[in-house]
Amino acid sequence: MFQFSKIFHFNDYYYLEDNGEIVAGVQIHKINWRVKRMPGLWGKIILNVLPYMPLIRRIFNPNKFDFLALEGIWFKPGHVQHFHELLEGLLAENKLHTALWWMDTECPVLQQLKQYGQFGFILPFTKNAGTHIMASTIKFSPEEIKMLEESPVYVSAFDFT
Repeated sequence: MFQFSKIFHFNDYYYLEDNGEIVAGVQIHKINWRVKRMPGLWGKIILNVLPYMPLIRRIFNPNKFDFLALEGIWFKPGHVQHFHELLEGLLAENKLHTALWWMDTECPVLQQLKQYGQFGFILPFTKNAGTHIMASTIKFSPEEIKMLEESPVYVSAFDFT
């Protein structure tokens, strides 16, 4: 369940080199959303209070939520810190404060990013933003279906934005 058709889209795949060796890379999509609804009491507070708090509004303004959507996240084993450096540079270059990405919860890249830490302010508000993937398995053997169910899924940020 991989599709990489939006990697290198508009030549917006960036990488970081260390001593002439590529150590991290990521595809970015510059996105603007207007967030109209969020579930629960916290959602109402976020939509009605945060737009009036200057520092927080820079990170998340529901009326004009600008961010980088990421996909094709890659870093050489042992170089997760370089991905963070690359991301910080891309956010600064684009004058943004927020990046979002979607990954399978079992993705090894996500596990390494979690171990390294340093996720941002918005993470607590997105913990329950799950996605369900559906696939047609017509003409699949039982073994193929089992393999599909047990395999990680690549989720394209382009498809979510």
